[in-house]
Amino acid sequence: MVYSHLPPGGRIHSHAPKREKRFREINGEVVLSRSALSRCVDRMAASGLVEKLDCQEDPRGLIVRITDQGEQELKRAWPIYRRLIESLFGRHFTADELEFLAKRFANVTSHLISQEISGKDAKVGQAKNPLQSETKETKIGLHRSQI
Repeated sequence: MVYSHLPPGGRIHSHAPKREKRFREINGEVVLSRSALSRCVDRMAASGLVEKLDCQEDPRGLIVRITDQGEQELKRAWPIYRRLIESLFGRHFTADELEFLAKRFANVTSHLISQEISGKDAKVGQAKNPLQSETKETKIGLHRSQI
């Protein structure tokens, strides 16, 4: 099934600039090891879902660009992921709680994007991945101070 090639969260998405991202940016956003993500991108490229391009700014870098076919597969996959998310998580919350969570996650996302743009946390394009932190407070990807 083609869906098995899609990375968690569909991090190579159509609203990224030019529908592409540096491999290291994707690596910082998913909960996969570098080698596992590399294998995943290789499978996606072999299936025609993404293109692997050389990075003009950094000869060591790799650009991953979603293809039209890849974008269509993401659109086809979303209803499946949405149903799973709703059935596994959504049913445990009231509408008010879901609204609260949506606002908090939007705040965290805005904060992380602004840090990435300003380069406060790391070198440009190497934002820290809060999901890979091993502290007790951040096992779900968020520290209390970010909520």
